[in-house]
Amino acid sequence: MGFKYSEGLKIVNDVLVGIGSCADKNIIIPEGVTKIKSKAFYGNKNIESILFADSITKIEHNAFRECSNLKQVIFGENSQLEHIEYCVFCDTAISEFWAPQKLRVIERAVFVDCVNLTTIYFPKSLEQVENDTFRGCRRLSNLYIDDLASYCNIKFEYDASPTPFIKNLYVNGQLTKNILFPDDVKVIRKFAFEWCIAIESISFGENSQLADIQDFAFHGCKNFVEVHLPKSLKNIGGCAFGRCDKLKILEIPDGVETLGDEILYMSHAVDELVIPNSVKKIHSRVLGDTRLIKLSIPFVCSINEGRNDVHFGTFFGVYTNSDNSQYVPNCLKHVIITGDCPIYSGSFNGCGKIKKIEILGNVPEISDYAFHYLLELESLTIPASVKSIGEHAIFCSNKLSDIFYGGTKADWDKIDKCSNWCYAVPAFTVHCTDGDIIVNG
Repeated sequence: MGFKYSEGLKIVNDVLVGIGSCADKNIIIPEGVTKIKSKAFYGNKNIESILFADSITKIEHNAFRECSNLKQVIFGENSQLEHIEYCVFCDTAISEFWAPQKLRVIERAVFVDCVNLTTIYFPKSLEQVENDTFRGCRRLSNLYIDDLASYCNIKFEYDASPTPFIKNLYVNGQLTKNILFPDDVKVIRKFAFEWCIAIESISFGENSQLADIQDFAFHGCKNFVEVHLPKSLKNIGGCAFGRCDKLKILEIPDGVETLGDEILYMSHAVDELVIPNSVKKIHSRVLGDTRLIKLSIPFVCSINEGRNDVHFGTFFGVYTNSDNSQYVPNCLKHVIITGDCPIYSGSFNGCGKIKKIEILGNVPEISDYAFHYLLELESLTIPASVKSIGEHAIFCSNKLSDIFYGGTKADWDKIDKCSNWCYAVPAFTVHCTDGDIIVNG
């Protein structure tokens, strides 16, 4: 094989349990060893490199911890290594880690405080990377991905992804700044590209099978300007595109069914968003800490599990109190409702600085206090599908001047309106399809 195995290593029943009498600085582990025991080389200051036997399948915890002069770890093309337990290489001097082709699991804190680590390689086989794996790896800058679809399916735990550290991303050996995801990518798991400044854009083919973008998948990708998601997508997880500082356009395709919490958290460059009618579930705080000016949304209140008590402001992560404080940011001026659900009681109660609301779906009912205390509201569009308007539905909207109604004047008169459906509102005009009606509030 062209080299000589290290002698004197302590090996028991095919398990390397310690350094034994070996004084080599460059360790070559003999074939036949299947496992390296926990703490086998813990704190050894002598060793500088290790060539692992292909027969090794597992390295137990702390095996090379604090081997401060260990600079190089080498695996053969036929390595059988599948599992690296926690803290195996932490506080070592290794500069590169080229994972073997069968590695499946990297446990927590494996490379903690490897301050010389600059380059890592993830093979197609990798399935799981646990938390704090690369904590303190301040020089880490290069990530090589063997297979993009496989990488997207890795189960990263919190603070496990290497992407917050890297400056250069290589896919199939090619330096990549603009990722075109293969059509066979079906899921992009949690934290996959979190804080990844190495990429500037993402795109998807016409035949993309992507269905799920999980929590924090692209959180902190500061170089994104536009993101156009594929029509196959069903779910966008919490904070998936949070803190994308330059992101101006997020196109959510018709077909998406679920939106997680704070999908655009602190992505303040996005000022307009269209949520398609396909969306069936919107988590509370879905638009927490955004600066939207215009929003198109299929429904106002939650209709999941029979609930109708989650108001519009909940989507923005701003909650009311006993003083009826603002639900939504002052920047939001224009809201379009495209679905067919009723406008439930209190839906827009106290909603900031909204000036214009357009109800474009076939809404059957506007309930009590629906537009209560909208001080800046100037214009309201109501469809002909509305059959009833509840008590104080419009209240203290001092600037309201126009209601645009989708039916005739006769249709307007047929709507079942509470006697005080508009209260403390100056005179305004209802524009019907066949003429205008003046209403004294």
